Amino acid sequence: MTATPYKIALLLRRDPGLDRVTFVRQWLESNPFPPLPQLLSRRFSADSGQAVPIENVAALAYDGVEELMFDSRAQAKVAMATPAMQHWLETGQKLLSCAPDVISGATVLIWSRDADRSAAVKIFTLPIRRAGMTMAAFAGHWIDRHAGLALAGPGTRERLLCLESMSADRAEWRGFITANFDGVGVIMFDSPESLSAEFSSEHYHTVMAPDEPRFTDPAQSRALMMRECLRTDFTSG
Repeated sequence: MTATPYKIALLLRRDPGLDRVTFVRQWLESNPFPPLPQLLSRRFSADSGQAVPIENVAALAYDGVEELMFDSRAQAKVAMATPAMQHWLETGQKLLSCAPDVISGATVLIWSRDADRSAAVKIFTLPIRRAGMTMAAFAGHWIDRHAGLALAGPGTRERLLCLESMSADRAEWRGFITANFDGVGVIMFDSPESLSAEFSSEHYHTVMAPDEPRFTDPAQSRALMMRECLRTDFTSG
């Protein structure tokens, strides 16, 4: 388990006048992302149209997710306040139906495997913690116990490309709406077949699914099925 940078996740809803394909193309091509010395990586994922396979959450309608990674919250604040970034956000807003929702916080990379990502599928989990549970207890269960159970599944490590968890710090960012979720999880599999094998497994149904309500509120937690369209890593410093 490795600590990774501070993430700002922007959850996007497209203008209803744009179809999904046009929205993604215009989001990536019509408004070039500004060079920011503070930025470590940028990832953009688009709605895949697939059904959410997790038993205890419902799907949520977002058309895209921007993941912006920084060394720290202080570096993120500097970058997000630059005129270039504000211009990018204002221009991008013309493609959206409303201001983006935002979730931010320090991210933990729990598992990563180098492999071909051309057929990869990506799940974003948007949990809300179980009633009466502190954020510290929620994060501990999610990152330590639940992730450990996941990685113990037969064949899971051979199917999984990335497992990442970020607990929300509730920071407010100008121009965005702070989402009412307690974090963002990323689960990426190397193919749709691997995802199907994982969530149809006995391990998922008898071990993982029963553990989910122990730290999340199933009625309020949500998930998104996405495909990663862009991943750019930058050299820090």
